[in-house]
Amino acid sequence: MNLFNLFKKKQPESQDEDHNLSSDNDMHACVSYFITSDGIPRVDIELRDYEEETVDNLCTLLLSLSLDTSFFETLGVVQEGLEKVGREDLFVEITSKIAISAAEHLASLKQKQNEEEKLKDDPCLSPSDML
Repeated sequence: MNLFNLFKKKQPESQDEDHNLSSDNDMHACVSYFITSDGIPRVDIELRDYEEETVDNLCTLLLSLSLDTSFFETLGVVQEGLEKVGREDLFVEITSKIAISAAEHLASLKQKQNEEEKLKDDPCLSPSDML
């Protein structure tokens, strides 16, 4: 399964007119997340070149993706976009699905943590095994 199409160099503008950032000569690095009909999330990374400044900017971008604020900022962009087209109902649906998924993930982590705690509390050898 190929999740990453890493370091795809930017195509010349004539070949990549559909991409909104390709006409931006100041774009150094671009990370695009998408999902195809197979339901598998994918990531595409575009770099203007391999110069140190471009690589540093990619690092800044990747580090920013790990911050919670990036998630909420992205969610805000989704909300604004849906409001512009009069589909606020979709934003409610999206955030509900995210909340349910997050709750399920937290419940799974808590269950795993409880199982690990139980294993720590159980002695390796019970007293009856000693006799």
